[in-house]
Amino acid sequence: MSCLTAKSRLLVLLAAGALLAVLAHGAALAQGKVKKFAPGDKDLAKLVTSYLEADEDGRAKLRAECDAAYEPLKPGSTLSKLRKSALKAAKKFGPKVEDSGSHFLYDEKKEEGRYILQGKGRGLFVALHGGGEGRARAEGATRLQSIGDCYWFFPQCPEDSPTGWTSPEAERLVMDLIDAAKRCLDVDPNRVYITGTSMGGFGTWGLAARHPDVFAAAAAFAGSPPTDSAEGGRSGVFANLYHVPISFYHSLDDPLVPAEYGQYAEREMKRWQEQYADGFAFRHDEQDGQGHGRPKEGVGPAHEWAFAHERTARPEKILWQPLIETQRQCYWLYWQKPALDVLLQAEVKRKENEIHLTVLEGQSDLAGLSVLLGEPLVDLDKEVAVFAGGEERFRGKAPRTLSTILLTVPRFDEDLLFDARVDL
Repeated sequence: MSCLTAKSRLLVLLAAGALLAVLAHGAALAQGKVKKFAPGDKDLAKLVTSYLEADEDGRAKLRAECDAAYEPLKPGSTLSKLRKSALKAAKKFGPKVEDSGSHFLYDEKKEEGRYILQGKGRGLFVALHGGGEGRARAEGATRLQSIGDCYWFFPQCPEDSPTGWTSPEAERLVMDLIDAAKRCLDVDPNRVYITGTSMGGFGTWGLAARHPDVFAAAAAFAGSPPTDSAEGGRSGVFANLYHVPISFYHSLDDPLVPAEYGQYAEREMKRWQEQYADGFAFRHDEQDGQGHGRPKEGVGPAHEWAFAHERTARPEKILWQPLIETQRQCYWLYWQKPALDVLLQAEVKRKENEIHLTVLEGQSDLAGLSVLLGEPLVDLDKEVAVFAGGEERFRGKAPRTLSTILLTVPRFDEDLLFDARVDL
């Protein structure tokens, strides 16, 4: 009996100790001294909504608060559920798109953000119309529709866009439409394509280069990459197309956009191919007698070539030269204040579980750059090392954090949603 009593007393003492520990943890938690575990669905939904509604300063504050308040996330079913819940909450945010017809994405009364939507499927083509009096309307691009099993968006370039599709207003409309399609339609983020003719061809080159991690491929007709002349292009445009196959077409007698622009683009793509044989896929079609029009066989072959490609959301090697200050994420890199004069190469060495960053052009210590981590790039259960310019900047286990999920949830894209990062 005495032995049994001793065991009973021990159990009582252990239970009492556990109860005191729980009470102490609760008191400390109430005082903000102990970090919490992941939030529940309702709290997470409120947090995601607040994050998406905030400006950049507000978002940075929310991420810092999350790091201070929550424990690192553990791999497994709970983390998987958290990621899905965060995306689900994010998809309720922002403007909606209708199934078909002509609509306004922003304000119908003010006629802001007009677009036409046709077709249906898992893929998505965004077709940009050309310019010119009486033709600068969304209807002008509907003739580009060729591939089935796809949604086709035909946005209308805002009238106050002095630089066409690469103006901030037009770019915002195109990218907001793509985000809305990811939220509202059953679109595969790995099968998003962009195409356009004339001014829309210029826009195809420009937007594909500014947002390479969005598009699976591109097809431009009678339009050139952003260049100062047929003999020289602006830096960054071609380098950013490492993983974006592009088809481009010119007619030799085009009076508005000389074929020399396409010839220059071919030379540049070949030059990059010599350095990076696994990327920079392109298709250059040059004909004669078509003026500023489309190819003799129509746009179908170019679109079929583009549609044969799918996006690789997490490539092992990337090139990134930020072209605009608002382009903060490129694949698995995030730069709060990107340096626009820097060409950066980032490469994964999977066997060593390492990331290597190299500045190829310009000068930067890469301050403020974050390396986003996850499968299949690295094994987060093992030690990860990050090198910049040959110098080791981090070695250790990268924690999975709620703040990293918040950082990448505005992409509305599961493959670009990360839960671990290393800040330089």
